[in-house]
Amino acid sequence: MPTDIILSYSLSNKARDLSSAMNTVIAGRGTFVTRFAAAARATNHKHEWLEDRIQGRGFTVVSYAEGEATLSAADVLKVRIGTRFRTVGSPAIFRVTAIDGVKITATVHSANGDAAKTALAAADACKIIATPVKERSKTGDGDQTAHTVGTSYNCTQIIRKDVGISRTAMQTKTIDQVENDIGRQTDFALQDAARDLNRMAIWGTRTEKNEPAGVLGEAGGLYFFAGQTGALVVDAAGGRLTSKLVNDAAEKITREGGSPTTVYCTPDQARVLANEYKNNITVMRDDVKRGVYVAVVVNEGNGQSINIIGDPDFDDADAFVADDACFGRSDMEPFGDKDTTLPGDDGISRVVLGEVTFEFRNALQRLCRIKALKAPAAALAEIANDQRTVNVTAGDMNVVAETVTIPAEAATLDAAALTITAAAVTVNEAGA
Repeated sequence: MPTDIILSYSLSNKARDLSSAMNTVIAGRGTFVTRFAAAARATNHKHEWLEDRIQGRGFTVVSYAEGEATLSAADVLKVRIGTRFRTVGSPAIFRVTAIDGVKITATVHSANGDAAKTALAAADACKIIATPVKERSKTGDGDQTAHTVGTSYNCTQIIRKDVGISRTAMQTKTIDQVENDIGRQTDFALQDAARDLNRMAIWGTRTEKNEPAGVLGEAGGLYFFAGQTGALVVDAAGGRLTSKLVNDAAEKITREGGSPTTVYCTPDQARVLANEYKNNITVMRDDVKRGVYVAVVVNEGNGQSINIIGDPDFDDADAFVADDACFGRSDMEPFGDKDTTLPGDDGISRVVLGEVTFEFRNALQRLCRIKALKAPAAALAEIANDQRTVNVTAGDMNVVAETVTIPAEAATLDAAALTITAAAVTVNEAGA
């Protein structure tokens, strides 16, 4: 029958791997999920990974009494007799002379000019320098250390998009072929799936499936992992997003052993950050452009660049500084599609299906949330209305110069006594 010819198409009863097409779609969007590198394939709906030791080796003194420092069971494994270490805030070097269970005895090895630091104290944060090893050492003489410090996990989540073309649409004569229609609908489905992935990566709440109880698996996202107990945070207290806040967050990450690479926020908050130095621009006579655009913030601690990514799926009240080594995407079922047309269906049906999760490695060390930001509209209005105002609050101000020129639109001199000693003072605007 003619209808059988019309309803036949080359993908009937065929399945396709769409993982490459999905990756291309994600890369083209330039959103948050684009920053997730490919990770090892998930083999369980509860996907686990090893957390790395990214901070330099160290330990904290739990208590100190009678010449002995008590450490935690994990920390005492990091030291051996002879280990050299120092305490934060002092250049003095200590040496471990005895270990008894979780207690260690340490004496000053080199004062380095700090004669006051002669003993450890409770809550001392200690940084291990090294442990000298004898010649012809054997197994057991080295440090007992490991690169991994524990595990974390996320849960997989299924994404399904149904694609279909009705019999009526297929019999309507157009320049499109059936395969073209299917291809276009599949492309739309992948675009929707990429949008869902991005929002999941930001807002997902980690939920382990329990289908008998009606609980479906859900992948946790940025807010979940960056909101755990002990997570890094900077409180903007209603202030606008500035490079200082970004550097405050970057410093916290650096101290934990991370390497901050990116600021994530809404496009409007990115505009606020870009206009931070608007009042400092200089326009030369041969300039053909004016304005300020900033896509990079400099880390004041080490001079490295921190990129700015504006994504509309974020919230205006928050920004995140991150070490992108934190992020990974793991597929349990790579995206693909297959024919789902049943006998008697009035058209053609296919399904686009995938099951994924996200890795947030060392989230407590590599992520820092900047919370309670001023609304971007108010911040941009505040920047636009900034005035060059000079307030002098000192008791006396002496200006000794042959010529003083004040070209500002407004200059406010608020001083108890103001003395200007000059051969000539020129004020080139009335009332200034």
